[in-house]
Formats: sequence, C-alpha cells, structure tokens
Amino acid sequence: MLYVDNNGGVLIEDIVAGETRFFFGPVIKSNSGLSLVPYLNGKIHTGTDAYNKANAVDPAAVCPSGRRAFGTSYENDNKNWVVDGSSLAPNASYAYNYCCVDKAAGERYRRFTQIPRPATRFLMGDVSIVDSGGTVGSTAGRIVIYGHQNIARRHSNKGNISFADLHVESWTGARLSSVSTYNSTSNVTGDFWHNCRNKTW
Repeated sequence: MLYVDNNGGVLIEDIVAGETRFFFGPVIKSNSGLSLVPYLNGKIHTGTDAYNKANAVDPAAVCPSGRRAFGTSYENDNKNWVVDGSSLAPNASYAYNYCCVDKAAGERYRRFTQIPRPATRFLMGDVSIVDSGGTVGSTAGRIVIYGHQNIARRHSNKGNISFADLHVESWTGARLSSVSTYNSTSNVTGDFWHNCRNKTW
C-alpha cells in the first residue's frame, strides 16, 4: 500500500520481463523503483546484474513454513534460488495475482480504486514451484500466480492468500482447486481473479 500511495494509486506492474527484476528482490538501482524492496528496507545490489545466485530475496518475502521449493528436490543448497529445468529463479515464498500485475493491455486493473468487490479479489498468496499434482510449475510463478496449482498448500494442506481489501484468509487445497485459472469464465473464478480480459466481473 505504501507503493500504491506513492504512485498515484497505481498497482505495481510486471513491466520488465525475465531476469532483471523481481518484486521482492533481488534488484539493482535501475529497476528498484518497480519493486517492493525499498519499502521493505531491503538491499539494492550494485552492478548491472541482479539475476545472480549471490543475491537473495528480501527476508520479508520468506515464509517461516517454507519457500517455493522448500523441502522438495527443486531447492538448491543455499535455498535462496531454485532450479526449474535450465532456469534459475529467486526463491521467495509469495507472488501476486497475474491479473493485478500483468503489463498487457486490458488484462489488469491499473488502480486499487478500479477493483470491484475487493473483499473477494485475490491479491497475493503463497506460491509454489510444484503444483498441487506434484509436477513442476512454470518459472513464471516466480512473481505471479495465474492458477490454483501455483498456490502452495504448505500450511497443513492450506494456502494463505490476501485480498484486495487487505484481509488474509487460509483456504484448503480443495477450495483453492475450485477457482481454476485466471482465464476461466466461471463466476467463482471471476470473483477470485478479477480478470479484465474476459470481463468475468
């Protein structure tokens, strides 16, 4: 919310793809303005390459119950970074709703005030590199969540999720599975994902 207040009510945006920026770090000076690292008093790394295993995510983005790949064969030795095929990604515990932050036109709300029924709109939650069926998830999950399988069930088969009105709930795996993916046209998914493209709201 500090980021929103400082940026005219605009939600944080996934505007730089790939390896150059992550919402919870690591970041370098040139892209720290599009992250939450300054608001968490986190470290802004020197040089030109934040995508380096020597750089960690901010501690505030690490859940005491585990990270994206914590406790699986996909974690590496220092647990700051995870391996998914040939790709590496910072091992944070949380990620944002794809429909809140995706940069493509028509797929996201630009401001908090645009979000209808904020108490039902998913904002951020526990993220997992391994989906609910046990298969490896996409590396896109390093900063966004776009399907129920991206939400970790690390709390006794429950996932903690926050909503656009900033309250937090703990949902069972079965309930999380009911919301499918962001591009579904079902009412429950529309209320949860607030997908602009399909106008499910």
